[in-house]
Amino acid sequence: MSAEMFCGDEVSSIVADIGGEYCKFGAGGQDIPNHVFATAIGSTYSAMDTDSNINSNKKKYTVGDMGLRSLQHDMNITSPITNEYKNWDEIESLFQYGIEECMRVDPRNYPLLLGNSQFTTLKEKEKLFQLFFESFSLPAAYLAHTGTLSSIAAGRPTALVIDMGAAQTRIIPVVDGYTLNRAIICTNRGGNYLDGELYKEIYNTASVSHSSDIEQYTLYPWYVYRYKQYHKIDVTPSFFKFHQTQLIRDTKAYFCCVPTEPLTENNRIDQMKLPLTIPPYELPDGTLIPSSEQICFLPERVFFPSSAVTVTDTGGTGSGSGSAGSLSGSGTTTTTTTTTTSTSTTSTTRGKNRVEVSSQHSLPSYLVPMEVNTETESLSELVYAAVARSDVDVRRDLLSNILVVGGGGLIQGIPQRLAYELAEMLPGSMKVKINPMLPVERRFSPWIGGSVLSICGSFQQMWVSKEQYAEYGVNVLM
Repeated sequence: MSAEMFCGDEVSSIVADIGGEYCKFGAGGQDIPNHVFATAIGSTYSAMDTDSNINSNKKKYTVGDMGLRSLQHDMNITSPITNEYKNWDEIESLFQYGIEECMRVDPRNYPLLLGNSQFTTLKEKEKLFQLFFESFSLPAAYLAHTGTLSSIAAGRPTALVIDMGAAQTRIIPVVDGYTLNRAIICTNRGGNYLDGELYKEIYNTASVSHSSDIEQYTLYPWYVYRYKQYHKIDVTPSFFKFHQTQLIRDTKAYFCCVPTEPLTENNRIDQMKLPLTIPPYELPDGTLIPSSEQICFLPERVFFPSSAVTVTDTGGTGSGSGSAGSLSGSGTTTTTTTTTTSTSTTSTTRGKNRVEVSSQHSLPSYLVPMEVNTETESLSELVYAAVARSDVDVRRDLLSNILVVGGGGLIQGIPQRLAYELAEMLPGSMKVKINPMLPVERRFSPWIGGSVLSICGSFQQMWVSKEQYAEYGVNVLM
């Protein structure tokens, strides 16, 4: 299929979004993805090749929610995509399952648009296109940044996208449809971080109220009690952990919310009305987890620095620390500091966040470094830093078009609390507006943007065809 065939007003295409927790697949032009399954792979080894009667020792991959629920004693469940490592054989299995098993289409007849948040380096993109054109024989493909796709889904060419995913939370400034790569900030305090904190709180609840029977709060997965007639179910630790994590996430969705304002003695009674009315959560074995302030308001921790002493990391690009001046573009520059301060700084307070304002500097405000540690700073401070790293003339537009997307954005109260925190940190002349979105729009925002983009007539010339890649190689991706 030649490249000229993709220059019409509309091309039937496959739209995919590989997230840290779920994969989304569907046809371009649809409202929501038709197929959603876990970004996880179950691997087992074939014991014997029946044709030649020899030990093949070949890995067999299982993808999809139903396959991962089948009890196999030797199945290891892992994520093929992490921040440090990517297993390309398993990634190929994800695409094969999504395209051939779920959508049931021939990949040789449809181009693919992929929301790209995981494959960031040029080497990874090259490997991905080799997978598309060599393994699946796709006629064409295109990689679009998830931040840009989320802004398209919301109809906001200029927006500040806060993507609260499972593995990471990304703050992505988008201006006229283009991401400002130097201003992107990522932190590992995402959904997986909250899952770990929630498990600790549940265990602490058990140690206080059921000190003699803590084991009942171990959160055994569903299969332990469905098949409790067996004395022991022999499964791998990764199989147990995967299904236990699903139970923790369900508990998080049931209990967790964020107060719209920080809790004080004056508003604590009003803010606690909702958690006190939530019935206990019933575990598969019938054990009840009671509602408490520590469990219900646990996601509020992303708005607090993780420690009082911050080890800062200055400079850098991409997902590291950033450099910028004050948001107003004037001579005053705000920076976060460690416990050691110099005599040339004076302390001020913005809301709950203590910052240091430099009284002596000679550089323009946009060149003065802004120190930020992505692992310890609060979410509002990271958003502030991302806006400060953006160009001065687009900061107001970014703050007035904030999009909170991803699974973390579904937690009740997070958008409202973020608006409150930013309003406390910013000058009164700068208005903060978080665009309202339906829960399904927050969850599938990048995929919806890809679905819209794939049917735009002006986009069709952007496809990278198989012939182009064969002729120009990796240079066509630059």
